[in-house]
Amino acid sequence: MKFIIRFFLGSLLAASVQAAPIHYAGDINNPGNYTGALDINSGWIDPPFAVNAWGDHLDLWQLDGKAGEKISLALNSDNLNLGFSVYFGEISADDLLYGLFNKQGNVGSALYLTGASLWSNLTQLDNFLLARSGIYTLVVGGRDFGGYDGYTYNLAVSKVPEPSTVLLITLGLIAVGVTRRRLHQ
Repeated sequence: MKFIIRFFLGSLLAASVQAAPIHYAGDINNPGNYTGALDINSGWIDPPFAVNAWGDHLDLWQLDGKAGEKISLALNSDNLNLGFSVYFGEISADDLLYGLFNKQGNVGSALYLTGASLWSNLTQLDNFLLARSGIYTLVVGGRDFGGYDGYTYNLAVSKVPEPSTVLLITLGLIAVGVTRRRLHQ
């Protein structure tokens, strides 16, 4: 009987425990300038076990992208060498908790798409095509030799024209052409 009670209480406790919150610096809702700050010990180069469990070794930004959109971004910091990675999907708290972060490979169910390392001097991304609709995660990391430094980035998103918009423009151009042709007859 004690076994049944322990099993029931253990199951109840396990069901009530929620996953640790994901550390997202924010959502990217619109094109524009965004800012963040990193505790830049070694989170990007050699992520510690349970990265982001303390401090801000990495910043995760979430973007709800649509297939066909193109994104461009440019990272900037005065005191910090920056790197970034773009993933399709969300990076879970468990991925970070168990040290599964990989700056140039898949992280859990999030698929690595592109990125730039700290030492490449390439801290921008130009017209990167989003192949699928869904959640994209931008991970920003840095390296300096002490301190807590800020960074900024500018994100541009070229929206995919809606089919109805393209249809209306096409019909408008046809109407202008027909009207012009009638006037010249």
